[in-house]
Amino acid sequence: GGVTNPLVKGWLDNNISAISSGGFDQSGATVDVVAPGDLNWALCTPKYQYFACTTFLGKLSPVELQGGTSEAAPLTAGTSALVIQAYAEAHHGQRPTPAVVKQIIMSTAENINAPPEQQGAGMIDAYQAVLAARSYPGGTSAPEGHAILESASQLNAVGRPGTTSKFTETLTNDGSATQRIGLQARALGSYHPVLTTTLTLTGGRGFSQEVKFTVPAGQDRLNVSMALQGAVDLSLIAPDGDLAEFNIPQGYGYYGNAQVADPAPGRWTALVTGFPANPVNTLTALFQAATATWQPFGSLSTRSLTLAPGASGTFTLTARTPAQPGDEAGQILLHDSVNTPAFSATTSIPVTLRALAPTPNPSATFTGTLTGGNGRSPSTGQTNYYQFDMPPGDSALNADIHIANPNNTYFAELVAPNGEVASAAFNGVVRFSAGGVPEYVFTPGTQLHVLKPAAGQWTLIIDFFYSVSGAAISSPFTVTLNDQPVPASVSGLPDSAGKVLAKGKPITVYVHVTNNGNAPEAYFLDARLNTQVQVKLAAQVASSLSLPNEFGETPSYLVPSQTSALTATVTAKRPVFFDLNYGFGDPDVISTTGTTATVTFSAPQVASGMWSVTPYLVGPTGKKPAKPVTAHLTVLATTAPFDPAVTSSTGDLWRGSTNFNATYSPYLVDPGQSLTIPVTINPDAAVGSEVSGTLYLDDTSDVPDVLTINDLLTDAPEASTIAAFKYSYTVGG
Repeated sequence: GGVTNPLVKGWLDNNISAISSGGFDQSGATVDVVAPGDLNWALCTPKYQYFACTTFLGKLSPVELQGGTSEAAPLTAGTSALVIQAYAEAHHGQRPTPAVVKQIIMSTAENINAPPEQQGAGMIDAYQAVLAARSYPGGTSAPEGHAILESASQLNAVGRPGTTSKFTETLTNDGSATQRIGLQARALGSYHPVLTTTLTLTGGRGFSQEVKFTVPAGQDRLNVSMALQGAVDLSLIAPDGDLAEFNIPQGYGYYGNAQVADPAPGRWTALVTGFPANPVNTLTALFQAATATWQPFGSLSTRSLTLAPGASGTFTLTARTPAQPGDEAGQILLHDSVNTPAFSATTSIPVTLRALAPTPNPSATFTGTLTGGNGRSPSTGQTNYYQFDMPPGDSALNADIHIANPNNTYFAELVAPNGEVASAAFNGVVRFSAGGVPEYVFTPGTQLHVLKPAAGQWTLIIDFFYSVSGAAISSPFTVTLNDQPVPASVSGLPDSAGKVLAKGKPITVYVHVTNNGNAPEAYFLDARLNTQVQVKLAAQVASSLSLPNEFGETPSYLVPSQTSALTATVTAKRPVFFDLNYGFGDPDVISTTGTTATVTFSAPQVASGMWSVTPYLVGPTGKKPAKPVTAHLTVLATTAPFDPAVTSSTGDLWRGSTNFNATYSPYLVDPGQSLTIPVTINPDAAVGSEVSGTLYLDDTSDVPDVLTINDLLTDAPEASTIAAFKYSYTVGG
């Protein structure tokens, strides 16, 4: 991180690590707390020869290098254990509920002056948490410490832009003396650049350079970003020589970011190095340093509360949701007031506000901003969530996403009110060269489609993965929602039982579609009979594997559209259990445990696409390693059966769910262009049979094999239904 650089004389503590996650989750909530987790040493027990308890030369070691969630999570778990123990000792052996443990840890967290969407309540404080646990109401111990218990871990609101939200919070003095608690509500204001420049990094200097910039007095946060086509190594050195932050690149993210709380005024130094993704002599890098200050946030009903030991007091915060769709965060600081016993440190309560996107009636457009991630893995980047309400009775829901540079790779989903993914797509398509060679091409836009969307609150997820373009510090993207059906029709399709088709004599019908979106669409046809049957899904790799699963194999299955239930079963000679999960988020369900483990998941429309089954042996297995056993997997889908009498030159992606060798060749149509697809119906049922089904027009996208999504899948086709045409006929002699 530059700690050996001659400019570095020391280092700063308690800044948010550049590898820490932050932001807002799908519901609009944010981080609860943070714990140390940049890079550190942890004790190891080498006699058991855990893999990590070795030096880089393979020798046994009493310590291991640790960082990230691998450090922060056990530190938080250890603090939880101490809280449980201290609480039980002071409460007649009764253990606290998980909610009480969380309340104590969050109420005693130390504010470290980071934005609330990065730090939550602050950094955990094990000692203060133990004192608060011993003093928690209902115990036998005399009050200790000076904790102030908060009734809410964080305050969250979702509403239309500019909606007033009123939060009520109760504080309880868990300490040993009367305390006067000062209250302050604040949010970080807009950033203002202090330096924006373009760097030319040359291979002769190892693609490295020092960049100087000046931070004015009175600034509360420093934010430095870089973009280049490769991995970004970025260290910040304060004017007095302290190493303030290092971005810890973990791959080719094409973006780097480092932030510092309470930056000292004066001349700062950034040490920058680029690691090109491709062989070059020079590397262009965009660099920006910006600062921001804390600003008032909302309106508090009071500026202070005076509480005797064990007493409670209430206050309110009134704030408005953002003026534009998206998320904002503020915090309420609880700090020392004059002439009262001092807190060990200021703590805070995070507050999040989400503004809903407008209901598409008939359409609505809004914008967002992409920065980037640190390239840890192809599935790690930036995720944006937008929620909006759909009224009953709409015939369609479409989302059109566009970003200027197609090298910003992303995956988008429309999530129905019941939590199921109803449509998903990547911003890429397969094009064929003049020689007929397929090539995966990223596009600036992508489209999502849902027929007859359920009434209620929907969520649009835009997940920027792999790397950003490296051509901008930040990039705007645009989302357009509409409720207008895609222009599609069919001609010649039989539509009643009175229509007689001679057995064995095929007819041709034609499906017409116009791509009225901003991105290319790959179309195919999918014919289903109007019933539900249970079918066995084809394993995409293998239907059995050895446990313990030392190589992390994840058997996957393609779940077709029009599926209402999945049943997975794993059998082995020793007890096992497994997860059944959709490859891109919820649902994720756990099985029973035994030599035959099973689970069933059902929904009106189960998310279509790749699902995974991850089996494990039941432990503990004792001092000796478990002997390998073979696990056999079966996944059944309750779905609409494919109509064998209907074929098209496009093929059908979903037929690959039951036949791994099935192929399909969707037709690619550019924006504004139209297409006519011939479909053959060859009646093959018994004479006199009535046949009824639905001919679906779907669009598809597929992630290229060179990428890995969620560390699980290397091939992840997705498709959405654009139109549905009912057909019926009677088979004649």
